[in-house]
Amino acid sequence: MTQPALPSFFGTVGSLASRLSENQLSRTFQACFNHSSAFRATVFELLKEQCYLSLGQDADWVCETEVPTREGKGRLDIVLHRHGDDADARRRVLIESKVESPATLNQLRRYQQSQAKALVLVTKHRPEPGLRALRKYKIRHFRWQDLHDRLQRPGAPKGTGVNRFLCIEFAKYLEGQDMAYEKTISKKDVERLGRVLRTIGGPEKPRGITPRSGLDALLRWLNLTGEVAERLREEHPGLARARKWGPGYFSYLDDPNDTKYHAVGVVFSSRPWDDDHVFGFCLNVGSPKKVWFDVWLENGDDERDVEFTVASLCRKGRVDIDTVTKHVLKLAKRWKVRLK
Repeated sequence: MTQPALPSFFGTVGSLASRLSENQLSRTFQACFNHSSAFRATVFELLKEQCYLSLGQDADWVCETEVPTREGKGRLDIVLHRHGDDADARRRVLIESKVESPATLNQLRRYQQSQAKALVLVTKHRPEPGLRALRKYKIRHFRWQDLHDRLQRPGAPKGTGVNRFLCIEFAKYLEGQDMAYEKTISKKDVERLGRVLRTIGGPEKPRGITPRSGLDALLRWLNLTGEVAERLREEHPGLARARKWGPGYFSYLDDPNDTKYHAVGVVFSSRPWDDDHVFGFCLNVGSPKKVWFDVWLENGDDERDVEFTVASLCRKGRVDIDTVTKHVLKLAKRWKVRLK
């Protein structure tokens, strides 16, 4: 079995506090931003590509936390500004971080009135106000997962010494605090995941397995499919109000041979739950050498099913969430899925 991961540096320091707080996360972000040029460059890349903010040279900027609003009705979690420009509020970038409490449009609109170049909301999950509402009020957004992925991306400019240390440790810190997860799933990981499920759900006789990274891969797959499901809700109106089950595990029998299969994925259905009107996607585990990805629709007498190889989900040997989403979304649109 894989050894438990060692705690991150920031996680160890943060454990002195009773629990994760927005202030603790903000101060950790501040330390990395102000002392690592590689971390700053990654943040600026994210702001430019996902939030459409072009801020110039990152070396000219600094980070402050818990800054009082001009109206004195609260504190701003994170404020980015140029050296010497802290007095000019119109040039600041305000970042509102949400860890436990949900973000509300009223609160965000109040912060927008604090005069700034831009307001950015950063969350663990997809924002509760909804991306359309945020775009309407010109509020930018990214998730801690997005920053984590860029810090972990192969070839990212981590540098050496303190630069590299802070980038790596901040990503570990987000994982340790359950604000982000490791997405990397290789084809080999999927095969190990399959062996674990076949053994656990096999015939009732003494059997055993050393799961190695199989259980870790299972957790990463559950997280990945959960994110795919949220993307589908946002990008396909026919699923926006559907009931969602999972991500989770289920098993089923193939009627002709009573062969047992294992599956890990997500199922959407009408409300109330209706087994005759469902749309789902999952990783299927069958015979010792067969593991495949499946997307299906059951709509009364209309039954559709498309299978994909694990290799078709991968980019450079690793499962790619954008590719998985593209496959599922394309079929949902082609089949005109509407579940309410």
